Amino acid sequence: MLRASLACETSEIFCEEFLPKWNYLDSAGNDEAVAELVKTKATKTDNKKWFLVLNRKFFSAEWRAEVMSRNPAALTHKEVSDIMKWKLCIGKMRPLQKRLDSNPAASVTKSTQTAIAKMNDNDVKGAMASLQELAAVGAATASAILAMLYPDKVPFMADEVLDILTTRAYTMKQFWECEKEAASVCGIFNRHVNKNMPEWTCGRLWKALWTYAVLARVGKHTSIARWSSSSTTTSKRGAAVDASNTESIEPKKKHIKTEK
Repeated sequence: MLRASLACETSEIFCEEFLPKWNYLDSAGNDEAVAELVKTKATKTDNKKWFLVLNRKFFSAEWRAEVMSRNPAALTHKEVSDIMKWKLCIGKMRPLQKRLDSNPAASVTKSTQTAIAKMNDNDVKGAMASLQELAAVGAATASAILAMLYPDKVPFMADEVLDILTTRAYTMKQFWECEKEAASVCGIFNRHVNKNMPEWTCGRLWKALWTYAVLARVGKHTSIARWSSSSTTTSKRGAAVDASNTESIEPKKKHIKTEK
């Protein structure tokens, strides 16, 4: 059983009781996590400005609309390069940037144009495959590109997200596991949102999970297992669950299959 399923069915990590916490992690908490990331990774002033500009851009509805309005709808070589820079900044640095930048601009245009067309036909598999034709683009980078363009449909396979929802491996099998679990958790959350609250999507969820992991890593909050003020909580099956014994959503050391 996948770790998110375990949390949903047994420890109720993803349940109505903790929904305000997840809402915080998707909003103000995410700003706090980004600030921590900038503090620890982007030590130079120029790097801080650069990262914050990219972070705002790639989460901007205006940018997505501008991309879709192009004829043809496609990403530029610089945009794909910047997404890789952003991805490597929020996660582990890997030797992918130079290989990615070696792709001809025409290849980037063709690959991203095809991916967007596939997504508009609800063909996520085809879109991922098209992006992975580019050098240095594996499943994780492809998911990052699509997560920026289609946050309602595709989760980003950030290391922290994989650690919580499934296991860390940069393969299409893990992408589908991640997507399945993300959709399951969003479904649980959305059963409890009212009309005045935004719907939970893959885009909101992966950001909240990443935020939790970053803030936990720097000691900004305790394990989600200790969120509950009571020592026990009641499961959906009616059984009492000891919150103090709830599995902590912390990354585990695993054998990692690296992205190409």
